[in-house]
Amino acid sequence: MRGCMPEQRNIAQVFQFPVIYDTMTVAENLAFPLKNRKVPEAQIKQRVGQIAEMLEMSHQLDMRAAGLSADQKQKISLGRGLVRSDVAAVLFDEPLTLTVIDPHLKWQLRRKLKQIHHELKLTLIYVTHDQVEALTFADKVVVMSRGRVMQLGTPDALFEK
Repeated sequence: MRGCMPEQRNIAQVFQFPVIYDTMTVAENLAFPLKNRKVPEAQIKQRVGQIAEMLEMSHQLDMRAAGLSADQKQKISLGRGLVRSDVAAVLFDEPLTLTVIDPHLKWQLRRKLKQIHHELKLTLIYVTHDQVEALTFADKVVVMSRGRVMQLGTPDALFEK
């Protein structure tokens, strides 16, 4: 990938705090990465519908983002990371560590994200400091300290060592 432009890398990012536009609707927020790439409108509508259904937000597509709760805004942010069908990998930087999301909602979002991962067959790189989250969410875990890999393996193998 050395020497290629960032937009050519086909990597999406989801951050700890929702990156959305409050003045846009849920549908407009989800469509934004596709509109920027000049995807045909029919494809945009189909993909936004698919992602909204996966995130259980179909009934909110026409709502402005400003009026939504923090967890709903984070779902939109997750959706924006997942909406591109050409994405090679999605980088998640502690997307479920918002202190305003209650533990049950975090569990639901984690379960939903794992389901989406299996449905869309995407490569997800998920950064977390929560070892329970890492061990229950990942197929492979990399334990790092100060930028160095300390351990690498399946959740079961890491749990046992």
